[in-house]
Amino acid sequence: MTQANGFKKLLFISDNDGASWGGSEILWSEAAKVLSNTHTVDALVKQWDRRPQAWNSLVEAGVHLYFRSSKHKNRLIKRIANKLLNSKDVYSASPFQNVPELKRYDLAVISLCDSMNRSLPSYTKVLQDKSVPYVLLVQLATDLRMVTDGTLEALLRSYEGAKLVCFLNGDNAELTQRMLGVTLQRVKYVNNPFIHNQAYLPYSGTRDKYTLACVANLKTFHKGQDLLLTVLGQEKWKSRPIQLQLYGGGVNRKQLERLVTRYGLEEKVLFMGYEVDKIKIWAHNMGCILPSRMEGQSLAMLEAMSFGRMVISTAVGDAERLVVDGKTGFIAHSFTSRALDAALERAWSNRENWESLGIVSRDHLNSLVTENPIDDFVTVIENLD
Repeated sequence: MTQANGFKKLLFISDNDGASWGGSEILWSEAAKVLSNTHTVDALVKQWDRRPQAWNSLVEAGVHLYFRSSKHKNRLIKRIANKLLNSKDVYSASPFQNVPELKRYDLAVISLCDSMNRSLPSYTKVLQDKSVPYVLLVQLATDLRMVTDGTLEALLRSYEGAKLVCFLNGDNAELTQRMLGVTLQRVKYVNNPFIHNQAYLPYSGTRDKYTLACVANLKTFHKGQDLLLTVLGQEKWKSRPIQLQLYGGGVNRKQLERLVTRYGLEEKVLFMGYEVDKIKIWAHNMGCILPSRMEGQSLAMLEAMSFGRMVISTAVGDAERLVVDGKTGFIAHSFTSRALDAALERAWSNRENWESLGIVSRDHLNSLVTENPIDDFVTVIENLD
């Protein structure tokens, strides 16, 4: 980091409370490792019962980890303490309760899994009180959750108090500002890092069916696999030689298994589990399909395009910038089964061109993401005033 801005000690904060590790953790953690080569870098993360393997590389890079307890445990403690003390707001556990001398940090970087996360003010209020400047890194924005005026006003103070707010795309930035009701003055766009295949990966699977991979956490409220199964449950799709492979695990696997049974899709839909080797995924699938209800910048989409696969996606997050409808893939213009069905129909009509669309998709990605996203984000931090 340049000497000009004077940042020597940095604290990265992950608000991730839903899964021990995921795509939203990659950018901040990789940037932290790079910066730890020349600076003191610590990180505040949730204490998980099963330690994520990725934390080992952070520690090996010299990043010291501090832990916060889970939100539900904090809420339980608060309720018990307030009841015993006959008060509505006596006890409020600080997320920094395990971080010594918070004011020693020159900068904090908060990675947000959701732009409207109600816990954000609990971080930024303390940082502001301690005169610690901070940057917000927004991984996802959605308007599918109700947020009241009181919460929005607290969130607005968090956003307006930031030195910089980093978004993954213009859609998320506009949605966040619409929710807040303001135009933010200090905004920067960054990209998520992804496995960038050095060459186009030829399809090596069987040619007797058209295979699509959905690489996503099995969390239907977010990733929308339930919509996709509803579409595939129609007789027209059941009669066509198309196969869906679901990669990943998550809290809604049983729901999806029931839907497979309900629609009679046992031969059409395969649960592949979590696959580390991306080559195994894309060598055996002609395309990528992502029926998400919300996204920031999907790592699965980026990786699929990097391997030379066309993408069918709902119009959320960065999808419409990455996927050029009819040229590199197909866009469902809303996250409904009807819109998804229409996009899949257009893809099916062009099924003989899926491989050529994938090659164009790869070229399009390379024209958009020309810098190393990790180095680019590190540079953004380095160049802060």
